Amino acid sequence: MFGVLRFRPGRFWPLPVLMVCLMLLPAVGKTTASNTVVDALAEQSDSNTIYLTFDDGPSANTMALLDVLQEYGIRATFFVTGQYEGNTADLLRCVAEGGHSVGLHSYNHMYDEIYSYSEAFFADLEKVDDLVRQSTGQTAVLYRFPGGSLNSHCPLWLREELRQQLKERGYIYHDWNVVSGDQGSRVLSAEELFSNVLKDAGRVREGPLVILFHDTNHCATTPEAVKMVIEHFLEEGYRFLPITPETPPVRF
Repeated sequence: MFGVLRFRPGRFWPLPVLMVCLMLLPAVGKTTASNTVVDALAEQSDSNTIYLTFDDGPSANTMALLDVLQEYGIRATFFVTGQYEGNTADLLRCVAEGGHSVGLHSYNHMYDEIYSYSEAFFADLEKVDDLVRQSTGQTAVLYRFPGGSLNSHCPLWLREELRQQLKERGYIYHDWNVVSGDQGSRVLSAEELFSNVLKDAGRVREGPLVILFHDTNHCATTPEAVKMVIEHFLEEGYRFLPITPETPPVRF
């Protein structure tokens, strides 16, 4: 298996050793020492955490993805759309019932339309929001911009306005820091996608890994790649979590 060379502060320091070292530091008060321990453990925890995220679904591959995740007891995050022509409501219900987080992405995913002005953006957002609520009974607050929060389709003046309005409306947007490459015009093999994830993960120096996959009809090899990613990183001691409203966002 490929290895990921990634510097993670504190990973190789057992807790007893860390505690002894902190006791030897000049005393600054109980609160400071306690906070130092908490911060160190939090950093250690974050650096061993992976959030699997899937954009653009549901699709003909959604059930295959859910099967892989269920096999390993992993919960993930799906940023969904309304563009699938199949049984969208049933698939969204399956995602939610599997314990996965359902976030909003876009209803039609048409860049020129949603990034033309704020009214068009939020009209599209409200449609996918209604779709998720009617299908799952849940009110979604997680959001991912089509193309990410920094993209060439959205002008700067509109980008800042959208971010502010999302915050005011109670939405939390998330980007990513690891890309699988499964959204290209050519369908990559599962091995190629897995290799892409390892390379990108090796560039992340701190914090959790937020891996971008896609859930579209085009991504037939993605479920197998996800299986390879899960097996590899479980062996490396990582934990997999779904994004929640309490998760600190990774943003560009």
